[in-house]
Amino acid sequence: MENKQYKEISLFGLINISLIGTTSLNFKNIKKFILTNISKQLFSNIDIIYLYDLKDSETKAYYDSGMIVINLPLIKDDKDFIKTLLHELIHSQLDVIKNSNTIEMVIQEYLRKRGKVLNKLLTYNNSDPKFNSNYANLEYDQEFESYLKDKITYQIVYPVSHIYFPSPYAISSIDEYLCIGFEIYLLENKSWLEEFCPELYKLIENTIGGI
Repeated sequence: MENKQYKEISLFGLINISLIGTTSLNFKNIKKFILTNISKQLFSNIDIIYLYDLKDSETKAYYDSGMIVINLPLIKDDKDFIKTLLHELIHSQLDVIKNSNTIEMVIQEYLRKRGKVLNKLLTYNNSDPKFNSNYANLEYDQEFESYLKDKITYQIVYPVSHIYFPSPYAISSIDEYLCIGFEIYLLENKSWLEEFCPELYKLIENTIGGI
């Protein structure tokens, strides 16, 4: 059965998920999972969560000034919704996470691995100046991310990067490296993160109780 048009789902009695549109997502199961597995503290910077059609095939979700917006047509199922929501929750906590006393070790780990991956991809980039100038860039660069995703393609990037990064998208910036790392830690395979991203794993272990 599909949930239609407009619906509000309350979390922790404080925050609403406002659904506008039609979806087959099971919000009873989603709410149960969130309340059981995701810390209330992760929602401390969130006022409201919107779920509707953004009319944008590229943007899956974003966080901005206390608000999370999720693009309804791009959400495949309950698990995908939870993963997307968690990713944006971590974005909302990045100021706290980046104050960790081990963040510099994580940055060094990220840049070291990014350099290794980009070196391995040199045969695909044809010495593109934009590509070569991004080795030490910590910030998200949409043009660079599109270059990896669409020009080189993630199909090529993944086999080169999978022992360094939890996903090709995590290469795009330190923020995405952090957010996807928390996703893996909380929802998927902690042991993979501990083995392949040890500094990120230690940062998460040291900060997870404080956010």
